Amino acid sequence: MRILLTTYVVNNATSGVVKYLQTLQNALQERGHSVQVLTPFDAPRWVRLITGALVRTASPFGRTAQQLAIEIGSFVRMYFGVRTNANSPDIIHGMDVASGTAAKLAAGARTPVLVTAHFSIHPLYEMMERDYQGGTAPWAFRWLFQRFFLQVRNYIAPSQFSAKSVQEHAGPRALVRVIPHGIDLEPEESWKLAAASSLDGGKQVILTVGRLDKLKNHIKLLDIAEESKDSAVVFAIVGDGPQEACLKAEIKRRQLEGKVLLLGSRNDVPALMHASRLYMYVAKCESFGYTIIEAMSAGLPVLTSRAGAVVEILSGGLEECLFDLADSPAAIWARAKEMLAEDGPRRSVIEKQRRILLERHSMQGMIDKTEEFYRELVEARNDRLNHE
Repeated sequence: MRILLTTYVVNNATSGVVKYLQTLQNALQERGHSVQVLTPFDAPRWVRLITGALVRTASPFGRTAQQLAIEIGSFVRMYFGVRTNANSPDIIHGMDVASGTAAKLAAGARTPVLVTAHFSIHPLYEMMERDYQGGTAPWAFRWLFQRFFLQVRNYIAPSQFSAKSVQEHAGPRALVRVIPHGIDLEPEESWKLAAASSLDGGKQVILTVGRLDKLKNHIKLLDIAEESKDSAVVFAIVGDGPQEACLKAEIKRRQLEGKVLLLGSRNDVPALMHASRLYMYVAKCESFGYTIIEAMSAGLPVLTSRAGAVVEILSGGLEECLFDLADSPAAIWARAKEMLAEDGPRRSVIEKQRRILLERHSMQGMIDKTEEFYRELVEARNDRLNHE
């Protein structure tokens, strides 16, 4: 099958979407499919020149005008990237609503399009929360995203939580298939060795990975770090994003230099997980939480907020790894200390995490269900064309 994957996210971003895309691409190729990834940067040169000029023209009119020009420009680039693509895919799979919609408009009715719902509440709301200081979305963004959302009817939801969000906003016409993200488990010997080596000298590391935006809620992590000032623990934050300058200033104001480390975007996250003692996640909402199952696969215990679909991942035996964001930083730090201790619950938590991954988040299971959905959509398209 010829499969086209579309995305707005650059390939080197510290993002669960990128990890899912790379994992999906590799697994599908291993099964003999022809897979191409298309981004706005793959548009024809003349399109990139025109849209670049649009962004430069809009810049003097303020941040909202510039961001609107970027969104329109990315959409136009994706549209023409698909329109001029010579590979004639059997199916197009968007990693986000906007790229999927651009692909759908460009490909027409002859090529089925689906989108993985990497949003927790609504893509417009999340974009405004991530990238803007104000909470009210401009009318132009509301109009554009409402148009985007209603264009695509086929969705993969990585959780029941995100499936409910899709149904609420896309309406009864949407066809939603719940397919939880999968991961290849690291060998048991690997994570046992990693768990032991994290005790070797120096300070224990509490790790978190994610884009530096308001929804990931890293300020809460700073609150918890303040409670740990008398301990030999450091908090390492991997990722970049619009909140980076704010976090740097806040770390300095709270005198947390050396206690909280901003590591930026990294390509060695598995190695960092092996060097860490605990994975802590403090997001406000989450459609899935891919880095959580990455940590679980590496034998790294997780302690996380009850952020949307995260509760689903840890259901069935790992409720002790969840906390409420309303809990005090002191209470969360007390939970973290229990997880850090060798005589605490960490051994049983690691074993339970591995069992849950094997039962619900295998790579083979995810790819099997994704291929089945692809075939269903292609066959439905073929039946429709045969009756026209």
